Amino acid sequence: MPEQTQLRISLYKHLPAACYEYDPRAVEVARRVADLITAHAPRVVVEHEGKIFRLHVHVIAIDCEEATELRRFRDRLREDANLRRAYIARKQAIIQSGISDTIDYSEAKGPFIKEALDL
Repeated sequence: MPEQTQLRISLYKHLPAACYEYDPRAVEVARRVADLITAHAPRVVVEHEGKIFRLHVHVIAIDCEEATELRRFRDRLREDANLRRAYIARKQAIIQSGISDTIDYSEAKGPFIKEALDL
């Protein structure tokens, strides 16, 4: 990715929900976003592993139950290729069903995520 002299965080554009192919540049983009966030809020911990990138960033307390669940789900996806494929298929099915609102999309993924966490 070419070096940029100035990066900025801009307003969130409300776009329809979508499921995109993995882009290996996402890790570098996430690192840069993390650098921007910590530059403006040094006490904030940013955790990530991992054209224009659209990022969905959760800003939550590091020790809250939601953060723990998000990390557990992330770790399960990392260790289980079949789960990753099933999650992508579920997200694609949600989009194909006609759901385009991002809140509805997130809620539709909920049962899959809950089941993955209960395994």
